[in-house]
Amino acid sequence: MISSSRSAPATCGATESVFSKSSPRAAWPRRPRVPTPTGRPPRTTPCNRRRRRKNRRRRTRLRNLQPLYGRDASCPYLMAKTDAHTDDPSGGRRWARLAGAALVTAAVLGAAVLGWRWHRNIPVRQVVVDGAARAAPDSLKALARVDTGQALYRLRPRRVADRAERHPWVRKAGVSRHADGTLRIAVTERTPAALVWQDGEAAYYLDAAGYPLPVAPDSSAAAFDVPLVRGLAESFQPLAPTEHDALRRLLTALEKQADARALVSEIRTTADSDDSSQALQLRTVPLAGRARSAEVHLGTGAFPEKLRRLVAFWQQAVKEQPQTAFHEIDLRFDGQIVARQDSLASASPLDS
Repeated sequence: MISSSRSAPATCGATESVFSKSSPRAAWPRRPRVPTPTGRPPRTTPCNRRRRRKNRRRRTRLRNLQPLYGRDASCPYLMAKTDAHTDDPSGGRRWARLAGAALVTAAVLGAAVLGWRWHRNIPVRQVVVDGAARAAPDSLKALARVDTGQALYRLRPRRVADRAERHPWVRKAGVSRHADGTLRIAVTERTPAALVWQDGEAAYYLDAAGYPLPVAPDSSAAAFDVPLVRGLAESFQPLAPTEHDALRRLLTALEKQADARALVSEIRTTADSDDSSQALQLRTVPLAGRARSAEVHLGTGAFPEKLRRLVAFWQQAVKEQPQTAFHEIDLRFDGQIVARQDSLASASPLDS
């Protein structure tokens, strides 16, 4: 029997080897498939399919060459593939990109820190007060206690605003800081609702909430057209509302009703059988052609409803009877208005 042998072609400068057709092909090690966390195979995309086909062809060529040259043979093809696999230039480019991104991030963070430090150390160059008509700007600056040269953004705006609100004329204050070194204080002043008259002169104003407001020495008491308050013995106490609760509620009701506020020229605190210190009386504005004004008894409560009844009675009865002089109007009774007119002492009840 003549045995036949087959010689492999001399490729890549390797020595000749003889293999039979039945010799088993050496198994090429394959990396096991690692399942995904969900237990499913990785998603197949066109890019992944192309990469798999390329790797499959490469493994096939290597398996075909392994029986001829072995895994450690010095085949130029194997060496080229091995070098291309180990010395992939894309890996170096990746690290270069990461290093560049890290440098850019560090530069941005450094610039942000430097800008923040510069921004925090901006000094106060000027203090500006807006909205102050009765309150002197110099007094507000003194209350704020902000000196030029202080670090602008180290100041607490709410604390500076609280200091400015200690002025009797300031109802609300807001503070804003600007990058040019300007500290701006915007104030909202209180509006007088009544003028307290004591010892024959103007003592102080009262706003709708009952807070006292000082009268400027160089200003006239008639600067605001507000009713007078007589009989109030309290002295001027800034930042503290009046202790007369009925007077505070009446001023609040008058602020919301312009028609009733136009009728009132004077408010008096008088004695009452229920509460000797809280009863109030009003003096109306005299109508044209009448020398005297009417005296209105309000009592101690329910002022919004009583003022509405007073306005309705004034429109329907007082203005419609120009020849009749109303001296007293009593609103202390629920559902009734008792009026005394002319010089008669009789009282005529009128339904409200």
